[in-house]
Amino acid sequence: MAVRIYSLAKELKLDSKELVDLCTHIGISGKGSALASLTDDEEVKVREYFNSSGGKTAAKGNGSAGVVAPERPVQPPKVGKMPVISMPRPGGPLGGVRRPVR
Repeated sequence: MAVRIYSLAKELKLDSKELVDLCTHIGISGKGSALASLTDDEEVKVREYFNSSGGKTAAKGNGSAGVVAPERPVQPPKVGKMPVISMPRPGGPLGGVRRPVR
């Protein structure tokens, strides 16, 4: 029974784009998106690739499984009030209406 690439990627705990690239790498052509279906033979081929020594490190592409991305330092939220800008009130009942410039 056919299985979608995104479903298999979820099961293998991979990004679906990585699995699409992996399919191309191991010789399964015509699978350009995560919505493409894999036949039973193609699914077995992908699973065998993961069970072999290639595994997840080869699926990442550059083989940098040991490198960890730096984390962004957490900044505490600023406590305080926003500054208030006070403007003089317009005088008279039509003071706020703009006058045309001549």
